[in-house]
Amino acid sequence: MTTFKKLKYDSNLKPNNRLREIRLSKDLTLKKVADDIGISENGLCNYELGKREPKLKTWIKLSDYFNVSVSYLQGLTGFSKGKAPSDDLDINYLHQRINRMLEINNIHDLQNELENVIKITHLMQK
Repeated sequence: MTTFKKLKYDSNLKPNNRLREIRLSKDLTLKKVADDIGISENGLCNYELGKREPKLKTWIKLSDYFNVSVSYLQGLTGFSKGKAPSDDLDINYLHQRINRMLEINNIHDLQNELENVIKITHLMQK
């Protein structure tokens, strides 16, 4: 007779982030990514291992760097930007970019960000 252990729901469990997975898939070192986005190598290592949680500003830097959504990096959605089927879009990334537009004071930068949002929207429709 097979016995099964009853699993308890633990609200403290967090999904595994994809930082290490995506970094390695692009053949990037911890040092390279950390230097490029302006954080410490040790900090990035701790984020990858789940020992520390990045602040939202850092999540955004990382998602821009890897060109994926924050929720994808956090392991909350199964799709990277533009890769989801049309009935299950990851629009969190799009919302993130639109919210960033509210912080832009320079008209040229605002126009560039708007063009990025339009590109993302087109990718998500495919």
